Amino acid sequence: MSIPDETKQEWISKLGINPETLKSLEAANAADADKAISEGLESKEADPAESAQPATTEEAKPEDKEPEEKAKSAEETTADLQTALEKALSTILTPLIERITALETEVKSVKETNAAQTEAMKGTPTASLSALLGQFAQSAIGSPETQVDGRNSLAKSKPKEAAADIPGRTGIQFIDEMLAGNTNQ
Repeated sequence: MSIPDETKQEWISKLGINPETLKSLEAANAADADKAISEGLESKEADPAESAQPATTEEAKPEDKEPEEKAKSAEETTADLQTALEKALSTILTPLIERITALETEVKSVKETNAAQTEAMKGTPTASLSALLGQFAQSAIGSPETQVDGRNSLAKSKPKEAAADIPGRTGIQFIDEMLAGNTNQ
């Protein structure tokens, strides 16, 4: 029996199975079915011609094969199924194995590049790195434009202090006002 078209389309779209793989699987199934028919094995499927005929009351003939022959044919069928399964799995898994191998080589190359960069950085002292970074991002504190030399007139100039008017006894304005009786209530 062939695989229904709906199932094929579903397997191709959802599982990503190659259509050629499905064709080879159908061919293997057909070969197994032919072999089973030639050996006289019964099938679960009913032929349309057989279903149209009325059922007979005759009993099935006992098989003439000996148990040893049955065991040999079962082993051969098992071996054929195993071979078909191995072929189907190998066609599906081979591209995946190739992708994994490619990814492993990329990861190794990235690790080697990272190791080489780390090795190159080992010889560089951290003080020189901070100096390099400081050239590009200095704050106003360390900037030469904001430094003031104490020897020029700008550094010596300062705001004038206000002269203190101390007419009272204590020099504290609030207390002096209280003593003078100038309370504004």
